[in-house]
Amino acid sequence: MAEDKRALVQKVLNMEDAPRVPIGFWWHFVPKDKHSAGLQDPSIFDTVVKKQKETYDILKPDFVKLMTDGYFSHPGVVENDIRTVEDLKKIKPIGKDHPWIREQVALTKKAMEYMEGEVMVFYNIFAPMQSMRMYIEYIFSDVDAFQDLIMNHPEDMAAAAKIIGDDTIALMEALKEETAIDGIYYSVQTIQNEKADEAFHDKYVVPSDLQVLDAANELWDNNLIHICGIAGYHNDIPFYKKYKAKAYNWAVHTDNFSLKEGKELFNSAVIGGFDYKPHTLLEDGTDEEVEAFVKDLIEKTGKRGLIIGADCAVPADIDLNRLAFVREVAEKYSR
Repeated sequence: MAEDKRALVQKVLNMEDAPRVPIGFWWHFVPKDKHSAGLQDPSIFDTVVKKQKETYDILKPDFVKLMTDGYFSHPGVVENDIRTVEDLKKIKPIGKDHPWIREQVALTKKAMEYMEGEVMVFYNIFAPMQSMRMYIEYIFSDVDAFQDLIMNHPEDMAAAAKIIGDDTIALMEALKEETAIDGIYYSVQTIQNEKADEAFHDKYVVPSDLQVLDAANELWDNNLIHICGIAGYHNDIPFYKKYKAKAYNWAVHTDNFSLKEGKELFNSAVIGGFDYKPHTLLEDGTDEEVEAFVKDLIEKTGKRGLIIGADCAVPADIDLNRLAFVREVAEKYSR
């Protein structure tokens, strides 16, 4: 009898006893300079669908995080090359029929055709502030521009984030109506500035973060949060206690905040354990070292409410046999 992976992951998300500890890994399918270029380069759509299918066929995952490659940032950010406070005023609502929304719905439908409901599927969505950051800072490496905008013009950034949030909700509503996804995988991040304390975060970041998350929680019962530690960025994990979701994923190794601590903080399921960066244990460790790590992780975190994965997207060229091995040893120590 085939294993019911949907039931397995649902039990874990509900903090119930499950037959084994599942795993969940993901990575990007196109280079970072293409991450917001889906509307300009139609080949990205086909690449993401093809690679998602290949991954599914080979890895046979316990659940799927559908990647947003090509559609990271809102069109108002990309088309206007947002860098200054004057640029922020160029961000306008796009409406529910815009290609940025319609193409993501089409991508989701296409990518899910071959899964046939075998696993739970979560669509990756960036919080409004992250949508701006991922273009300004991550794709174009203009850290100074993003920091100037958020620290010197926070009200203008918050207003732009509200517009992006409204369109992101329109995207989610279309995904709910037209696809069978089980929820979203919501990417958030703190400001990465020592002056941006929790009070600053609550005033300028939380409103648009929760604008989208609260809407997602109205649409689906199972939403996951990714507190993004890309490029070694540190996040203050307790900032996110007010963000309600079924499971949480963060950079354990960068934030020095264990899965056990997170499970206790959020009173929810947790995802992660491995460092995502190249040439760390997951990629270069021996089988014996990986097995010992998985065994220790399960013992320290507890089996209930645990999905073993990584801090963030793992290297795209990682050996899928290594990920299958992680699942094998996770099952060994959690059955």
